[in-house]
Amino acid sequence: MQSLVKLINCLKPGEVKLVKHYFSLKSNKENDRRNQLFQLILKGKIKSNEDGVRLLYNNITSSAFSKLKSRLEHEILNLLVLSDSDKLGTTSREHALFSCHRIMAQGETLLKRGLIEEGIGLLHKAENYAIKAELNTEQLLISETLVRYNSRSGVVADNEKLDQLDRIDQIINARYLLAMLNSPENDPDKEAAMLTSMLPQVMHHSSPEVVANWHFSMMRHLRQQKEYDRTITIGKELIEFIESRRHAIGNCEEVRAYFELALSHVYLGQYEEARKHEDLAFSKIGAALTPASCGLDRLFITYLHTTHLEEAERVWQRPEVKRLLDRSDKVNARWRYLAAGLEFQKGDHKESLKLLTQENSGATYFKNWTHGVALLEMMNHIELNSVNQVCYRLDSMKKLLYRYKKDNVKPFINRFEQIVKVLSTFVKNDFSFVDTVEKEQESLHLLNGSGRCEYHWEPFGFEVIRFDEWMNKKSIKGALKLH
Repeated sequence: MQSLVKLINCLKPGEVKLVKHYFSLKSNKENDRRNQLFQLILKGKIKSNEDGVRLLYNNITSSAFSKLKSRLEHEILNLLVLSDSDKLGTTSREHALFSCHRIMAQGETLLKRGLIEEGIGLLHKAENYAIKAELNTEQLLISETLVRYNSRSGVVADNEKLDQLDRIDQIINARYLLAMLNSPENDPDKEAAMLTSMLPQVMHHSSPEVVANWHFSMMRHLRQQKEYDRTITIGKELIEFIESRRHAIGNCEEVRAYFELALSHVYLGQYEEARKHEDLAFSKIGAALTPASCGLDRLFITYLHTTHLEEAERVWQRPEVKRLLDRSDKVNARWRYLAAGLEFQKGDHKESLKLLTQENSGATYFKNWTHGVALLEMMNHIELNSVNQVCYRLDSMKKLLYRYKKDNVKPFINRFEQIVKVLSTFVKNDFSFVDTVEKEQESLHLLNGSGRCEYHWEPFGFEVIRFDEWMNKKSIKGALKLH
């Protein structure tokens, strides 16, 4: 049900009109029921299977509703394909890709109807698009089809064509090998060796798609090894390559490259550089990409850790974000947590607490981030001088830490344990920031990222406001005690 709801909610106004017009032309009992389901989802009255069964089938469980959903989704997708078939795309590569697929489908239709000469003519036309834009997969599919039908007609493929097929096949094998390297379970040393050994082969084939994928795989590998400076170097090389082969690489890859660069700068604490790359990424987003799907939360977090709080506020107020809040409880909870971080940075700690504690249906998501919410609540209460709340929250965080240790929750437990340790010292030392920083230098050193890797701060993780930086700033400002 969720996939159908998401599909209908992402339709543009013109596409909604197209679907309505389609159903108005096919008025019968079955289509009227599909139209009814479409209208109810569009109005937000059906968000789950239970809603659908209740409103359309009077709470009588039936396989008919499942079939109704799948048929409605199938018809909407067919209409979207037909609607998009005449669009050129936002770049020459997207235009070539769409045109190639459309003409391939037309050629296959003619071949199946016995119009061999006409079908082969269309496939040659599609092949020209594929060669010009270096669409390797499409070239292979078209060439194999041509070889198959030419052999039926008694035409033998020449050696040049067979060599071309072999080269394209090698390129595709390299691409799939790179995709396999993206598994988080890979051995880092073997992965590094394989990426290094692949470089000559990748550059020899000179396929833009494979070269770009190699760079993305190497950046991901280096980032996992926390070699952020090398990641940035590879990223800059990728940007230069994309600019030199723009005819064969679409906007999606360029946007992704800028986001990857921004991510590495964030991990290095270079927020201004990260912000520049995030802005460049969003400036490249065209009609084929929606800002909501391209990391608005990452842009928000980047602004949050710079002095650009007004820009973060603008992201929070964007229509795309507001639409996302209504579509998913999980996304709603995520953004409300980020907004609480913004209010904290602005100094409105009461509003930050309000966002963290107000009732909402995203509680399941918050359960997975209980430690992050508890920490931000604690920091807000410290800022508000709420001594009783600070002591109470500390006890809750200790119990939470004990449960995490018992369940062996590895991704963040070491950092969270050090934070609880620092807060315990803070309470024992009569809420003195200066004394706490002096006595907990080792813990703060680990939290600062200059110690062991398992204590490293994750910018897009549970800790939306970096605790160690906040604690050091409070000490430097001379905020000695709570009263």
